[in-house]
This record gives sequence, structure tokens and C-alpha cells, in this order.
Amino acid sequence: MVLSRSEAIGLLAAITSLAGCRLPSDTRPASRAAHPGTVQLSAAYRDFQASCEQGSADACVDLGRAGIQYGGLPTGVPWLVRACDLEPKACVALGDALIGRRANASDPQLAALAYRRACEAEHSGACYELAVLHYLGLGVEVDDPLAARLHHTACDRGVPEGCAYLVWLYDRGFGVEASSATSAYYREVACDRGYHDMCDGREPSEGFTAEANAEANAEPDPDPDPEQTAPVVPEAPRTKPKREVRIAPTTASPAED
Repeated sequence: MVLSRSEAIGLLAAITSLAGCRLPSDTRPASRAAHPGTVQLSAAYRDFQASCEQGSADACVDLGRAGIQYGGLPTGVPWLVRACDLEPKACVALGDALIGRRANASDPQLAALAYRRACEAEHSGACYELAVLHYLGLGVEVDDPLAARLHHTACDRGVPEGCAYLVWLYDRGFGVEASSATSAYYREVACDRGYHDMCDGREPSEGFTAEANAEANAEPDPDPDPEQTAPVVPEAPRTKPKREVRIAPTTASPAED
């Protein structure tokens, strides 16, 4: 799941064409003058533009978010593109902007590429977001085993929402072998890490056996032997409503690492 240099360049080129966006230059976007957020945008440029143009990805992210808030996607996205180009982990902010936290998706395919680039740079929140997209089939193909591996990665790196999703996956056998013991284990982990919705009805810690612990911590097999491991096939085709779960987007920030 490595994003090649050519894919990264293609991502940046495709994103800059969205909604008339263009890469930042020495001049500020002309649209700012007619927008009611002109004062706030001017303050953002004063605070962040110089640092961004000198190579600070964090400043570019701050400027991009301000641009989106006060001027819309065409104003803010180019700065997020620059941040993504400077620091791959900052691509998570670009993904968030492009997909609107899944509530109002504008371009989930490009968002998935942005999350993928950040995930490859070991941004745990981006791995979680990409896992959700592969689980829902939003902007990418439905891929339950990949979604499970990404949620394992996110959970192992401290994202409680990733652990909560694993509860759902192990309950239903989506991308993993169904296991009530492993589901209960990740319910405990998610609760302990602050996902309080998973605290109701969880099993006590002493109820976990060493076998369940080992099963939960085992890496999913990326290429199982079909002769030894039968694929988990649901009894009936799944529909999007069945896939939806009430787990909020992670609050992990682009600067978390």
C-alpha cells in the first residue's frame, strides 16, 4: 500500500484542479476581496503565509483551514496541497477537507489518496480514516481485509476509534475471522483508551484468556492460504446501511507525531 512518487504527483495535480483551485503564489487569491471573511483571511495571511512559503507545513495547514473556513475550498485547498507536498503527514488535513469528514463528501477518491499518503508516513489518524473508506466503499473499493489491517494499525498506534471499529469487525467477521473473545478484547481496549461508548457491557479484564489476548494481538494474515483458511462470506450481500457504524471520525491532528 505504498504511494509512489508518480501517484503523489498525480494526487497533487488532480487536487489543484478541483473547483478552480490553483497552487499558492506570491499573490493572494483574488476571491478573498469579495468574500465576507476578508478580515479573517487577511489576518490568517499575516500570521501564516510567510512561514508557509518558507517551508512550514504546519503554517500551510493553518492557512488552508482558514482559507476553507472564510473563503471556501478554492481558497484553502491549494495551501493544504502545499502542506501535503512539504510533509506527507499533513496530507491528512487535505483528506479531511476533501471529504468533509464523510458527512458531506466532495471528492472521496482524492481524499483516500491523501489519507493513504499520510498513512504511509505513519500518521495513525490517516490510517483510521482510510480504513473507514475501504470499509464503506467510499471513493475506493470495498476491501474488508485491508480495512481490518488499517484499523489494527490505527488501534495499535493509539487511536481509540480504530479499536472500536475492530469490535464491530470481529463481531461480524468482516475482513477477519469472527471472534467474540477478540471483539470483547478490543471493546476493553477502546474503553480504556477513552472511547466511552464501548464501556457499556464490556467483559471484565480478568475474563480474557491468554489465548484471546494472543489472538487479538496477532497480525491479520495479508495473504491467507485458501486451502487452509476459508474466506469469511456473509450469508447475504451486505448493503451500505449495514456497513454504517456510529463511530466518530478520529480527532488525531496532523501534528500528532
